[in-house]
Amino acid sequence: MSLSSLDFKARRRNLVERVNEELRQHFIQGDEHSKRFICRQALLGIWQDESRLHTLLGPNSISPQDIRRVQRECVAILSILTYIRAIKTIGRFHAILYTDEINDTNLPLQDGEIRQLLSLEPELFFLFNDYQWAFCPAEIHCDRDPPLQLIDARRRLPFLSTPKLIGSGGFGVVELVKIAPRYLKLSRGADFEYPYKVACKRFEGVRKLQDFETELANLQNLKSSLTNQAHILQHLTTISHGPQYYILFPYAELGDLDQFLLDGAGLYDFRQRFPLIAPHSTPDNYKPLLYQCWALASALDWLHNGIKIKTRDIKCAHMDLKPDNILIMKDSSSTVGKWVISDFGISVAEHDRHSRAHALSIRDLYREVTIDRLAVPQLGTYQPPEGIHMKGDSIETEGAGRRSDVWSFGCVFSEVLAWAIGRRREVEEFAYSRARRGQKDAFWEEITPNTLSPGKKEFRLCDAVARWLNDLQNQRYSTDPVVRLWAQKLAREILIVSKADRPSAAKLEKIVGGLYNACEMLTTCDMQESGLPLLQRYEPPELVVTPACGTGISPDISSPSLSTTGTRSGSSTFSQPPTPSTPVDPTYGHTVLPHSSSGILAAAISRSKVQDTVPVAMIYTNRIEIIQISISHSGSHACRTKLLRDEWRSGSVGVAIEGRYFAAWGDCKKSMKRRVYIGDTTSDPMSMLPSDIGFISSVAISAQGILALVCDKEILLRSQTSQFETQCLFSERELDQTFTQAIFNDQGSMLFAWAIGSRQESLYVWRIEENNPSSLCHVVHYSLARGHQPTTIIPYNFHSGCILARHDRKDYLAVSLSKGSTGLPGIERHNEHLKITIGCLLRDEWLLGLTVPGIVRSDVRLMKYAVTWADDQNQLSQPARSLCKMPKVCKDALSMQAYKDGTMIAVVVCTKNNISVVKLSDTP
Repeated sequence: MSLSSLDFKARRRNLVERVNEELRQHFIQGDEHSKRFICRQALLGIWQDESRLHTLLGPNSISPQDIRRVQRECVAILSILTYIRAIKTIGRFHAILYTDEINDTNLPLQDGEIRQLLSLEPELFFLFNDYQWAFCPAEIHCDRDPPLQLIDARRRLPFLSTPKLIGSGGFGVVELVKIAPRYLKLSRGADFEYPYKVACKRFEGVRKLQDFETELANLQNLKSSLTNQAHILQHLTTISHGPQYYILFPYAELGDLDQFLLDGAGLYDFRQRFPLIAPHSTPDNYKPLLYQCWALASALDWLHNGIKIKTRDIKCAHMDLKPDNILIMKDSSSTVGKWVISDFGISVAEHDRHSRAHALSIRDLYREVTIDRLAVPQLGTYQPPEGIHMKGDSIETEGAGRRSDVWSFGCVFSEVLAWAIGRRREVEEFAYSRARRGQKDAFWEEITPNTLSPGKKEFRLCDAVARWLNDLQNQRYSTDPVVRLWAQKLAREILIVSKADRPSAAKLEKIVGGLYNACEMLTTCDMQESGLPLLQRYEPPELVVTPACGTGISPDISSPSLSTTGTRSGSSTFSQPPTPSTPVDPTYGHTVLPHSSSGILAAAISRSKVQDTVPVAMIYTNRIEIIQISISHSGSHACRTKLLRDEWRSGSVGVAIEGRYFAAWGDCKKSMKRRVYIGDTTSDPMSMLPSDIGFISSVAISAQGILALVCDKEILLRSQTSQFETQCLFSERELDQTFTQAIFNDQGSMLFAWAIGSRQESLYVWRIEENNPSSLCHVVHYSLARGHQPTTIIPYNFHSGCILARHDRKDYLAVSLSKGSTGLPGIERHNEHLKITIGCLLRDEWLLGLTVPGIVRSDVRLMKYAVTWADDQNQLSQPARSLCKMPKVCKDALSMQAYKDGTMIAVVVCTKNNISVVKLSDTP
């Protein structure tokens, strides 16, 4: 044997050892031999280096076509041979490709195929047969046919980690499972690039295959009907794997209703999981809560009456409806998620004296209206009182059926009301009141019957529940008509102890739907004028009401409301003002409106009002909030939210708003793509700008809907409201300058822009006319100062000029443009040093600003500097006058504007935590 041949074999053995080490590192659940497996994607990565295949399959040359064929069709078989060190077989692998016609699709191989493959190494037969199962994990298919996927017990399920128990009971346990990428196949072979979470209901050692197949036939019959009801949890697929049987369901990322009602119950951060819900109770929560409850009532009606299999009407009952069995799925159109009914751990049976059936889910078939339990557990909080009778020393139920689900729904509906008015504390106090004097926290209680019949029981609505509902109707929250009506419906129409008098699910749906419609009309003044039906055509709008704009503020039914779509009135209302804080200094009033501060990235306040309201725009990592603040009503407000497609990262994020129109821009966290949203605060939808514009560093918007898109070396003008022809604005050609900011004056007749070059920084001003091309009317060049700082332009509205501000340095310069443009190389800026960090103009006469707490003074004050005019020049006069003391949170102000309101001045300051509205007298 030649030295070169010996060297080649040594290199092959070394490669086999390296590959084996990589294979061991890629094994999933490697500690348990019977469960470990390796994904095909990992194998493709190991063999993507063609030089490895040349070394392993040589020494004869291999064509590029054969290399690609091995990478495409044989990586699993080659990996198995490498793992068991079948060196001789690997040496003839090139011939195997064309003679044996074995590839990865044949896995797992039959005994004869293994012997044929290992003809030179028959002693490795058992090793290959044992290890091949780890290299071909089963794919899980969700196709409708066949209903049950049979998987060999030796084949590995593609579960990425040990399942986590999330529920148990009845005849199965429920586990959270992550399925490996590309191993869960939907219809037509679609799969997932990332791990997919499912809830896996597992059955073991209880059912025979025949029993299981009988139930699967029921599931398959019902699956086509289930597609018609989106609020009942549908299963993905069913699996038989050795002695175990599985039903896979979508995993509820937002948990269940029980956790929700307890504000996360310490299991998760509630504000992080439900970021659009205010940290305190607010009437804005009523509508999304009532809509989801209506959807659950509709799902119950479908379950009770809506299932039709061929010519048969199927009657089903849930039998264990409670918050634990109501899962919450992600839904970008709902602030509280999408609620769906599930039944993990439930077991019920249909009346059949010849056979015994075990229920897998609420989809099982029950032909009788009344359904009995096979096993009677302890009576729970949400179970109904009917049919209770004594048998020895135990309590049993009989005759529990579909009307029992209605009782359970009423109990859940009551707790949702408790959460709506008082969050977790109210829910817990409500439960505690029911459980006093050593009783269970059920919603009914036993009373002494007026009969001597042994074993006879009589029941009534629990006294604590009755008093609580009566209190809500007559005393507590007496100013809130929605709460009163909600409590009234529960007491009079839903929580009826007598099963015969209790409403059906169909009637229940109408009751809850009517309550939702009433809530809609009570919170929307122009609903009658819209002429639109309510719940029957309701679809959650893209812009949804958010409760993140203040707390403890009652709705003002007589006030105008914002519209959530172009044709449908929304639910946000201007609210009665909260009790004003104690005025400070000479202020007339001071109101603080908290907002959802978590994740705020930028904020802007409109300089122009809309029907006596001031629009405020705030951008968060996952949404845009538009708040309308009423100046004349001491800060009453309404709020609307736009959910972003992707989360935005902090940094180059900005928002602008002027009158009805606004724009927001930023970078997505995942894709790192730049996105710009533009919109009208009074209608839907907000549209995203076309992708052909290129990079946009910022956006200016006028009260007339004209957009100025700052794109590095140019500014693009577009309109949202008219046939305004797109225009491009540039800096002077001889200067290589980059635009950093653009802003319109209040009237939208002038566009100001700031540009920076290597030696000059310049102020550009264009005259804007809707039907004519924009014309450059002023240019002022300044020599670039050492230690350059960003400049912000504050335009005048009635005069020709502006104020240039360097907030970081507290440098301000009043600029008059009456003398025209300046030439190069530029003039020096002679700034005024003012002790304010943010400022705004009021009627071109005053510059108002906020001081920063210092060593001597720790408070934040509102200061006024007069803007004086003489000989076509203007300047900021000092000393300044202190107008009032401001809250300390204003030291971190994001935006500030001031307005004339009759004989008063209103100042609006937006910070990371709240919006402050200060009103003071208009005195010199």
